[in-house]
Amino acid sequence: MLDVNVRGTRGNPEAEYRFSAAPGITAIVGPSGAGKTSLLRVIAGLDLPETGSIKLTGNDLPVSAAQRQVGMVFQEPRLLPHYSVAQNIELGRQGPQSAKVLAERLGIDHLLHRYPAGLSGGEKQRVMIGRALFGAPKLILFDEPLSAIDPRLKADLIQLVRKHFAKAEVPVLYVTHQMEEAAQLAQNLIAIENGKIVAQGPIGETMARLDGPAFFENGITSLLSGTVQSIDDEYGLARISIGQQQVDLPRRDLKVDEQVRLRIWARDVLLAKNRLVGVSARNQLEGQIEMIRTFDRSQAEVLVRVEGEIVRARVMVKTIAELEMVIGQSVFVIFKSASVE
Repeated sequence: MLDVNVRGTRGNPEAEYRFSAAPGITAIVGPSGAGKTSLLRVIAGLDLPETGSIKLTGNDLPVSAAQRQVGMVFQEPRLLPHYSVAQNIELGRQGPQSAKVLAERLGIDHLLHRYPAGLSGGEKQRVMIGRALFGAPKLILFDEPLSAIDPRLKADLIQLVRKHFAKAEVPVLYVTHQMEEAAQLAQNLIAIENGKIVAQGPIGETMARLDGPAFFENGITSLLSGTVQSIDDEYGLARISIGQQQVDLPRRDLKVDEQVRLRIWARDVLLAKNRLVGVSARNQLEGQIEMIRTFDRSQAEVLVRVEGEIVRARVMVKTIAELEMVIGQSVFVIFKSASVE
């Protein structure tokens, strides 16, 4: 467990961070200039806070960055051009695994004798990830590692990060300004604005408490966790269980028993007091209204708890009045399969 309780960072004496991070991925989100990178630099030992402490498994981290056993992946790959890929991975440390074993896990074992100048951006970041893993670090930090990556390669790297770090035995802090990236990767979320933590906790619950363009650039989404139950090859659909309920989605590359996360745009969610028939939207999940909040005279947001998780819907205030929606009421959350990512 990582426990951070610090105040004052380089450039922001009023910054204050207090949180704990368990093994696995904790995403840190916030707009540019919010203090995300400054926080990582303090945790890595590259900068010192004005006051406070950083503990790992109950012990203070050493003052020296070199002694902290932290693996870090930066936004821009920082590889020594005159070192081979193998030498860059092994740089300055001894590891329980060889660079070759790590490279095989990361799909870059064929690059071990190459040099950085001959690598693509995605390959360079895989080398950086290999370096972060080498030496069995006690803490791993990612500082927007995919922001400079070609969008065509980003999906593969997100899958790679999730595969290797979602069930890590050490805390992994993943900084990003894209909520959608955090939603695909993390179990927990910390939201930062102006050097202060404004929300933290399980990612679905924490996303439900956030709003505005500072955290949602492309529109607000909700998260639902599920398991693939079956595949319908005739129609190319995957049946996914959400708790005790089920939805149908395009199969894509899903496999039976695979754990998935569904991202549903708030603008695509319909609410109904009863299950609908004769409509094209196949997915209807029953839940209970947990919160109703209005933005102005015409628009409102309804938070519905479905199988323990929150789904957000944007509706008209008039709709709430006409359907006589109240907190605690049972409603059906309805969405098209095509609206889910």
